[in-house]
Amino acid sequence: MPFATMPMRVCWFSRVRDPEFFIAHVDMTLIDEPQAFDEFILEAPEGLNPFQAFGELLREQPQVTIVKLAGFARGGGAEFVAAADMVFAADGQAGLAQCEALMGITPGGGATQYLADRMTRSRS
Repeated sequence: MPFATMPMRVCWFSRVRDPEFFIAHVDMTLIDEPQAFDEFILEAPEGLNPFQAFGELLREQPQVTIVKLAGFARGGGAEFVAAADMVFAADGQAGLAQCEALMGITPGGGATQYLADRMTRSRS
């Protein structure tokens, strides 16, 4: 089978530009333009906010989703990482942060729910 016609089996995510951050935060368009996600949320499972729906969309892909985590993933970025099937963290260069806790906000994209599946109960 020619390479161009082979089905994609893996989605690989890694940082591109900023050596300090993998994903710094969620797209704040939602605050400035609340209607920006209206079309996306129409197709989301009932009862999920846009961030949860995006995490579930990533988790339900037929391809294996892999994150090469080098740099920090904060807020929505940490939730994106937690939704992937596999995560490989660069030694001494990777970090997760739920900055919502500092603001007294419950993280809303699913990372706190996914973490128990990602690691042992004693570590989550």
